[in-house]
Amino acid sequence: MIKRFLLLIFCSAFTIPLFAQSFAGYNYSNYQSAGGMVFNPASMAGSRYKVNVNIASVNIGVSNNAYEFNKKSIFRGDDFSEGTNFNKINNSSTKDLYANVDIIGPSFMIELGPKIGSIGFSSRVRFLANESNLDNGFFQVFGNKDVEIFGKNYTQDDLIVDAHAFADFGLSYARTIWSNNNHVVKGGATVKYVMGMAAVSFRINNLNIQLEKVLSEDFIKDLRGDVSLMYSKGIDEAIGDGGTLSDVWSQTENSSVGFDFGVEYEWYHKGNYQPAIANKDIWRMNIHTPYTLKVSASITDIGSIKYDLSEYSQNYRFDLSNIQTSDFNFDEDNLTDYIDKLMEKGYLTELSDETSKKFVLPTMLRLNIDYNAYKRFFVNAGASINMLGSKSNGGRYGSHYYVTPRYESKWVSVYSPLSFNTIGQFNWGVGFNFGAFYFGSGSIFNNLFNSKLKGFDVYVGISVPIGQKKSIELLSPETEG
Repeated sequence: MIKRFLLLIFCSAFTIPLFAQSFAGYNYSNYQSAGGMVFNPASMAGSRYKVNVNIASVNIGVSNNAYEFNKKSIFRGDDFSEGTNFNKINNSSTKDLYANVDIIGPSFMIELGPKIGSIGFSSRVRFLANESNLDNGFFQVFGNKDVEIFGKNYTQDDLIVDAHAFADFGLSYARTIWSNNNHVVKGGATVKYVMGMAAVSFRINNLNIQLEKVLSEDFIKDLRGDVSLMYSKGIDEAIGDGGTLSDVWSQTENSSVGFDFGVEYEWYHKGNYQPAIANKDIWRMNIHTPYTLKVSASITDIGSIKYDLSEYSQNYRFDLSNIQTSDFNFDEDNLTDYIDKLMEKGYLTELSDETSKKFVLPTMLRLNIDYNAYKRFFVNAGASINMLGSKSNGGRYGSHYYVTPRYESKWVSVYSPLSFNTIGQFNWGVGFNFGAFYFGSGSIFNNLFNSKLKGFDVYVGISVPIGQKKSIELLSPETEG
């Protein structure tokens, strides 16, 4: 029946509602050099650590504006079903979902000296998925037996669904570009080898559906519009007979090169930054005298990966009228056979024959201001802005804006991020750094104080920090004998 057709259209839209922000609050601390270089490689320069090794860290979460979940019902372990422990949100807003599972593997940075700079290595695996611009009318019909769908006209424009899984291995370099007693400018860059695992892109453009009931028969009175489905051929191998999950990323030719670039500016209003003294092997680090203000900017994940596509990855067009909905009720259990049947009946027309496609990396512009309010207390504010247009294929991060007050020291730090994301949600969380361990959540207070949940996120990690030697007191250049 009509449900099978709707399954074709929305097969990917609601499967993975995950969160968009990674390591909320922790990612701009002055005591996370190895982890921080994946967000801004310039952060390694003049590090508080001589060596920092990130053993492993992971961020995972859930966020959306399509469903809300009953917190008590979830913790009781009730059956996971609509109306029992989750409900659809019915309002005029288009429905959006974002995904981000972020695993930072063994990574390290080494401070080589004030004139040489810092080097780093990072390993990372990410899964991103997002759905955006789903019309609320379409959404309320999907999977709802109680909605009267006949005699109405449904339209959907510019629906975007993307998912991308990939790994990268990066080499980073950063150093102080220029400094005096009041000002410091740092720069850094990362080049990384990127391995693609799997990619999916689904688009609906100007789709119109009108349904009618005549006596006991259900009809599609009109169905017109364009649909694009692109996915890597390894997925076909995984879902076919005898396929396994490892078949998804068995295509070793899916590799590319990506880049990150970053800069930082620090202002010491009392002139208490001590740069390296010319022709001396010793120098004084500013590890015990924090800056007054730091401004940073970075562009991360510049690049793309080219995938060989499944033979079913095409641009399709629906153009039919006065067809019984029962004509869409085939016995085939998988999507590829179902598409074959639609084309055999002439309901679906292939518009193109693409064999490969570039999926872009999730390019972000990150802007940040960090103010030293009093001794070890800081206030951090910034924005992470998605740089990909709607026509780009590939999973993307959602834009978000944040303010984070924090207390930080070498062994203990506490921070409480407040953020506003691209789907209009406010989040409030807390995070901790105790020596080698760090953990937190960017939305825990939302979930504590609300009975209905629209998401959660959590992260945890472990690193091995080796600090700089205690500052060496030197005479100023003017009095040096």
